[in-house]
Amino acid sequence: RTARATIRDVAERAGVSTAPVSRVLAGIGSPKATTQTAVLEAVEALKYRPSGVARSLRMRRTRTFGLIVTDIQNPFFPELVQAADLAARARGYSILLGSAAYDESRAMHYLDLMVDRRVDGLIIASSQLSDESWEWLGNAPLPVVVVNAEPSGLPVPVITSDNVGGTLLAVEHLVG
Repeated sequence: RTARATIRDVAERAGVSTAPVSRVLAGIGSPKATTQTAVLEAVEALKYRPSGVARSLRMRRTRTFGLIVTDIQNPFFPELVQAADLAARARGYSILLGSAAYDESRAMHYLDLMVDRRVDGLIIASSQLSDESWEWLGNAPLPVVVVNAEPSGLPVPVITSDNVGGTLLAVEHLVG
């Protein structure tokens, strides 16, 4: 594999400094037509792709959500992962997935990893959260939503199913 082209490579090929390349790619200002053409041709020739890491540092967001599930083999979770991925992608985001496998130390590892990777938000899908996890989530340094868990009383948004209400509706339907 060859090394990825950098913004400096594009600038050199286009015969300009990196500042005009950056402005052309960001759509800022009104560059000369010749400059814009030269930059875009260099981008295409070099197959240049802007650095997502650099963009994330500049924008202070990664356009990524973390999603931690308890058990990826449980049929509930792949559907949840797929729905989260579709919703995220429709909004220009990606999902970084972790499977905790009902292991508290693994779950805590993923919580810390997601923060280290600077995800913009975190979705925790688990019916079993320890007091340690709830405490971490209550003080999380990023937005968090918990799915499929009983509320803890901490200021953490929780989305659950109404299993009792659903069962009552099912029984009423069958009786009727």
